[in-house]
Amino acid sequence: MAEPSRAPVIPPQRAYVSWGDLIPDVILLGVGIEALVLSLILDVSFHCHDQFSRSGAVTVLTSGILGYRSLTKHYAKFFHASQTPERPILLTSLNQSIIDYCTLALSIVGTMVWAYGDKLFGVTCR
Repeated sequence: MAEPSRAPVIPPQRAYVSWGDLIPDVILLGVGIEALVLSLILDVSFHCHDQFSRSGAVTVLTSGILGYRSLTKHYAKFFHASQTPERPILLTSLNQSIIDYCTLALSIVGTMVWAYGDKLFGVTCR
């Protein structure tokens, strides 16, 4: 029995998204990081632990918004690829993947700070 001929397997291509297109995402990452850093500086300066643990909530909220934005982009890409069969399905761009990994790290750090941020400080407020 003859084996049917198979089309050559073409490896998927990686999509390209420029950093310019990701400026809102980079700004949101910066907001999440800035919330942590500024609140840590404030708490260390005033020998208090009021703001740092609360900044974890802001960081987690920011990473949630970033995650939603990323999912929306992925859904749109797959929807457009399914509508045009001649278009190959592209892998996520390297720049978007970097943003996605940073978002995951930000959400983990934010959760840890939110839960245990007050444990860093052994002093009480004045």
